[in-house]
Amino acid sequence: MKLAFVHKRFARDGGTEGVIDGLCRGLSQRGHRVDVFCAGRAAGTELPAGVELRSLRSRGPGSLWRALLLFFSARFAVRPQDYDLVVHFGRTGPHDVYRSGGGCHRRWYELLMERARGRLQRWLLRLSPKHRFVLWHEAFALRHGARVVVPSERSRQDLIRAYGASAEAVTVLPNGVDLQRFHPRDRERFGSVSHRALDADRPERTLLFVGSDYWRKGLDRVLAALALLPERWRLVVAGHDRRTPRFERLAQATGVGERVSFVGAVEQPERLYAAADVLVLPTRYDPFANVSLEALSCGIPVVTSHSNGAVENLGDCAAVEVLEDDASAQVLAAAVTAMLEPDGLPGRRLAARRAAEQFGQAAAVERWERFLQGAGRERQDHG
Repeated sequence: MKLAFVHKRFARDGGTEGVIDGLCRGLSQRGHRVDVFCAGRAAGTELPAGVELRSLRSRGPGSLWRALLLFFSARFAVRPQDYDLVVHFGRTGPHDVYRSGGGCHRRWYELLMERARGRLQRWLLRLSPKHRFVLWHEAFALRHGARVVVPSERSRQDLIRAYGASAEAVTVLPNGVDLQRFHPRDRERFGSVSHRALDADRPERTLLFVGSDYWRKGLDRVLAALALLPERWRLVVAGHDRRTPRFERLAQATGVGERVSFVGAVEQPERLYAAADVLVLPTRYDPFANVSLEALSCGIPVVTSHSNGAVENLGDCAAVEVLEDDASAQVLAAAVTAMLEPDGLPGRRLAARRAAEQFGQAAAVERWERFLQGAGRERQDHG
């Protein structure tokens, strides 16, 4: 097949970017041709053989302007007749397939409205042009014939509750993880080096938090729980957030500032997993947190919430503790303590790797290939 993938950025880091990179590599190895339309490319990111990059525009003042520019740039640059299928991994279409990796935006919008303080903030959210555009795009994709893909059943159910029958045909394709890139052996390869890079002696336990939206991913909850854990336990926070200074102040106010390292976005997250004992991600809304699979693949147990769609198919796994979405700091701290109980920790690390092996990248590519072939035949049948 000749495929066009459309997204704002091509890279190996990041949730959607990692999915695209894995699909490009896997599909090109299976003989498919993939052109990637994007507005930016991470420095040093190598293109897989058989994959070509084509430029879109997305520069300007303000996120709404950039979103609109990317949308219209894709509309003019991507010629559907040149491809068997066009797959949009963001709000850039849709032509044939739209992957809603961020889940149901209407549900996220409702959560923001519930969080809003006062009438003015709620009115600002209602009038927000960016939210209006994203909600329009979501509804347009569902109601105008695009094949919509989500990474978890939770996301699909959110769309059905929001849009009714038009969302019942949504397809669930779970993400995959690179089982060779993320591997327990990295603990021996990178462990000591990673701790030196963090400029710290090895603590008794290292908790890891990874996410690009600290509040949505529940960092405030992790900081509150850390205050209840032993003083020699520390937290590493990875990921970009423009509100990082606010959370640094929160860490100080909570009394754990000296025990928290904010390392920002990282190009090799596997080095962080090598230094971690547990991933803590009590997210408020996350259709599929890829970092959960990455950590498990490295043999790192995970404490997360029901809002994380990545854990819905893991069943009763000893390496995964799934908490209620509104779990208190005391409950979160107790769950982390139990997960790091020394006698059972080696077994939980083995269970973590076994759980991740159900979601290998090769299996994810195969699922996508079958889906794309079916969507391609459907497009041909409809002329």
